[in-house]
Amino acid sequence: MYTPVRKPVTRSKGRVVGYFASYKNNRMMEWESQLERDFLMTLEVNPNVISYSVQPSTIKFHMDGKPKRYTPDVYVECDDANVFYEVKPAKDAVLPNWQDVFAKARQYFERQGACFEVVTEDDIYREPAFSNTQLILSRRLGLHCKPDYQALCNIFDGNAELPLDTVSELCGPEGESLSALQYVACGYLQLDLHQAITGKTMVSLATGRLADD
Repeated sequence: MYTPVRKPVTRSKGRVVGYFASYKNNRMMEWESQLERDFLMTLEVNPNVISYSVQPSTIKFHMDGKPKRYTPDVYVECDDANVFYEVKPAKDAVLPNWQDVFAKARQYFERQGACFEVVTEDDIYREPAFSNTQLILSRRLGLHCKPDYQALCNIFDGNAELPLDTVSELCGPEGESLSALQYVACGYLQLDLHQAITGKTMVSLATGRLADD
């Protein structure tokens, strides 16, 4: 996990900044735009993401014969890769000057054994994944402690997958549909975010670091 190398910008006219509560990182995560906030939301529920940090590392390189400093927006530790991300509106990401910066950054991080990617609203707001993300995170509201993971394991009793409504009936508040989504929100269960969530959605026990804690 990286410590931010610079403080996120302060609130100013025309710019909205804030904090996002992360279960995966057990801390508040700073964001500098609503687009960046929504990207952090997708990382929070992505079962392949172990942890993430903002403003992770500043690199130096030369461009057009002049020294240049660049700080990516987010660093993500995944099950199978480490990735640095730039979060940018699509209209800005295609500008030649940014394309040159991204090419330099990609070369630098590849030499360090990491990946570099640019994400835009076209990636972040892809459906039904983003609506699923919002639905899952809404189930964290009102939670004052993490659910009992061992009790959840007992419900699965060796089954690789179970329908979401079955898990909800066995461990959620009586009569509350899809209540087991709180386990997904806490990182104990995982599901396919690219399919619309219903009671018949198949869920499985998460294998990431959060579930192991």
